Amino acid sequence: MSLDEIEYYESKLVQLVKDKSRRVDAVQTVIRDILQLFEELEFEPETDVDKSIFAGGASLGINLNTVSLLSDRARTLTKEKLARTELLKHLGSQIQPLWEKLHVEEDERERFFVVNTGLGLEMIGGCQRELERLIALKDERMGDLVLEVIERVKDLCDEMCYGDTDRQVLKSFQCQEVEPSDKLLEDLEKEVKLLTKQAELFRPVLKLIEKYEALCIERDEYHEKIQDSTRLLSRKGGSQMRDEEQQRKRITNMPKVVDRIFAAIKEYESLHGEFLLSGVRFVDVLTENEAVHTERMEDERKKKSQRKHGKEDAMKPNKTPGKKPQGHQTPSRNPLANKND
Repeated sequence: MSLDEIEYYESKLVQLVKDKSRRVDAVQTVIRDILQLFEELEFEPETDVDKSIFAGGASLGINLNTVSLLSDRARTLTKEKLARTELLKHLGSQIQPLWEKLHVEEDERERFFVVNTGLGLEMIGGCQRELERLIALKDERMGDLVLEVIERVKDLCDEMCYGDTDRQVLKSFQCQEVEPSDKLLEDLEKEVKLLTKQAELFRPVLKLIEKYEALCIERDEYHEKIQDSTRLLSRKGGSQMRDEEQQRKRITNMPKVVDRIFAAIKEYESLHGEFLLSGVRFVDVLTENEAVHTERMEDERKKKSQRKHGKEDAMKPNKTPGKKPQGHQTPSRNPLANKND
């Protein structure tokens, strides 16, 4: 054998060793992936191939058929993992709302997850049994669940000051004689979702209105209080004066609150239609309320001015014309006045 042939076979041998090493690594990598999937899926080996994989795969060899066989097995197990994951997500999407609806305690939920973990068939079976239990419990308590949702609708209507007309179009106010059922419960829950979204839009405006109404009460109390001119003469006069000053400052900010309400309602109505409270457009109520207050303040100002002028007139001296008093008389300058003397 020539030197060139020896070098050729040596290089070929080196290449084969490298190929074998790469194939061994590839087989071992696939085997590790399969073993990981077996563990996640809580899979018990049934076929000889699976038993060989559990044993480490040494008996399978490293030929191309083995590589292909192992790759197919890994793909099958990966699909099974994805399928079980989707199934558990689907079961969870049904269990979680029922837990909320039936007010299942947090401790009970945690105990469920302690017992049911992973992607094994036991986990799937546990979720299926829990779902069946919750559905049976829901059917048993259907009447109470319907009443609970109706009360929620009423609370939301009260919060948003819905008028009678607005309430009567809701199914919650029309189903007193309807037999409780899944369909009825589903329809009522849809109403709750819609009203909840509506309430989220109402709340920023309602918060401003609540502040305005509180200031209205304080404004009326303040104006009634200051009518008593002797209120500051007591020992607590200094403290009362400070309180009144704070009240006056808060009341002074009322126009800003009113402007904010008008702006908030304008924005709401540009997107969602009229902002109604108790069936009445609140912008009209607010405008009328402020106009009445302005008129009342003007009337009080006029009455106060009249009282002030009345006191000033009473203090002026009486200038009613009359006879001069008897006594010393100034001689008349008329020459005819003393003609008979």
